Amino acid sequence: MSKPDYLFVYGDSYSDLSERTRKSNGPLWSEQLSDAWGTKLRSYAESAALTCPTPGSSSDLSKQFKAAKALATANKNSLHAIFFGITDVAGAQDKTVKSLLNCVKDQVAELEALDPTSRILLFGLPPLEYSPYYSNSTHKSKVKQRVSEFNVGLEDAVNDWTSETQLNIAFVDNSGLFSYVLGDPEGYNVENVEEAYWETCQGRCSDPIDSYLWWDQLHMTGAGHRAMAENIISSNPFSLPTTPKSTPPAAPIAPPPITPSPPKSAPKDSTSNNIPSTHNSNLDDYVSSPHSYPDTTNDSADFNVDGSVDHSAYYPWLFIVLFILMLVLVFRRNRIINTFSSYWKARRSNAPATKTTEYSPV
Repeated sequence: MSKPDYLFVYGDSYSDLSERTRKSNGPLWSEQLSDAWGTKLRSYAESAALTCPTPGSSSDLSKQFKAAKALATANKNSLHAIFFGITDVAGAQDKTVKSLLNCVKDQVAELEALDPTSRILLFGLPPLEYSPYYSNSTHKSKVKQRVSEFNVGLEDAVNDWTSETQLNIAFVDNSGLFSYVLGDPEGYNVENVEEAYWETCQGRCSDPIDSYLWWDQLHMTGAGHRAMAENIISSNPFSLPTTPKSTPPAAPIAPPPITPSPPKSAPKDSTSNNIPSTHNSNLDDYVSSPHSYPDTTNDSADFNVDGSVDHSAYYPWLFIVLFILMLVLVFRRNRIINTFSSYWKARRSNAPATKTTEYSPV
């Protein structure tokens, strides 16, 4: 097949390219695919976006497609990538798996109406139960169930579309991919698959960021995104030519949200049609704050975009203190000298103190 004119991306925090709200050290999977295929990238993904339209939600799959529709209509020789479900599975409780899949199917139907031979990548969810947030949580098994149920339903839908329509559609098995990464991390140049880089290492060690799989407690480092991109490139479901590899510049690093504490109480039992709830209000810092991180204006130090601590706010105070000391030395110089002179004379005139035994760290 010919190289696509555009790679259109619809998704949530795993695909958000915004400088301030991206949740990885980058580059993201979409940036690496665009680079490998030599195609233009248009991402409409936003952190906290939901699969289905929901009151109070600033972004969902339908809204993102509407934003892209004019450009997509004018450039039908394009590829569409849909990577939704992180926010729904990790944070929302009021949608069933069936309703989430129906929202995806509705959007695929719109793409089919736009072009019956549309090329579409549908991403399955990674195994969130192994993320630092859920790995030691009492909700680990329920998250695993939700991820599995969503992925199985999505893959079945892809098989139906493949046999019943002219769509060129492929399922990206992220759960299967990361079972390999977790089982053989060294094969993917990863050393730590259990801890989050930001909480474990940032500012406290010199480990390479991409030696960790997890960037924060729910999102992946560039190593995880590289694994996703390379998996798609190697499987090449649309037989696309690749360009010589070049690495996109690393994205500016913004501090991830405050580390949430594990859920404190078990969720209510759900009905047979509902996804079991694993929602915790602290998790909203990761998936339900679409445009900003928690307010740090009252913190003792601010973060630079590279994650280092910015002390520049203290410089004016340091200057004032030094200026006052200089004035004291200029106008009270003789008094200070006399005071110290008297002190040392008194010290020399005193008898030596009785020798005592003290602890020495040497």
